[in-house]
Amino acid sequence: MKKLIKSFMIFALVSFSLASCLKAVNTNVNGENLTTNFLQLEYVQDSFQTNINSGLQYFSGSTLLFPPTDAVDTINFQVTYNGPTPAASDLTVTLASDWTAINDNFSNDGITYEKMPDSLYKIITTTVTIKAGKRDGYAKMVVYPSKIDPTKSYMAPIAPSATGTDVSKNFGHIYFHTIGIQWQDLIPGISTDIMELVLREFRQVFQLAIMEVLSLAQVFHSCQSIQPIYMCLLDIMCNRII
Repeated sequence: MKKLIKSFMIFALVSFSLASCLKAVNTNVNGENLTTNFLQLEYVQDSFQTNINSGLQYFSGSTLLFPPTDAVDTINFQVTYNGPTPAASDLTVTLASDWTAINDNFSNDGITYEKMPDSLYKIITTTVTIKAGKRDGYAKMVVYPSKIDPTKSYMAPIAPSATGTDVSKNFGHIYFHTIGIQWQDLIPGISTDIMELVLREFRQVFQLAIMEVLSLAQVFHSCQSIQPIYMCLLDIMCNRII
């Protein structure tokens, strides 16, 4: 039992040291034809980011990785009017969940996502106005991490729409999602009985650490460059337990 708990702590510490991998993956290359105007979504989280985190190309960048103990967190994203000219007049853009896109990434990750329930998120800015002569409008959405079941894979694919304006085929969605983690994913071969015993006996002491591991484990599922290291860690942990 002590080895099991020690393994959790080792995994958590190493996870924190590797969790920045998402920012190192992908570069922002928009290969769309810019001879016509269209709407595009961008989820830029800081000034050092090198991609727009929208569309299937940057699917991993829209993974929700907020601390699972947070009651509420705010997501800022933007609507961009791309093309040869800025908006000729004020353009009103509607933002909403597009449930027809929920399975768009299935061929890449094989995950069947559930619709993210209204209790887990809310689009604060349902309409954005891009002013005449401008190209950008800004929006907000909130999520409630403490309510999210860490064993469920949820998605809320956000898309823009505006009368008479095309939407980018490649970058017209932000696929905000969580990746459900099963205990067997963290430690292959571990029995449910053992895990339930750990949770029952040590929940108060290790609950935060375990939840952080669950949250950070999503990074490893989404970041291909780190997956070999992730699997190696799992092997080491299993050997310690066995």
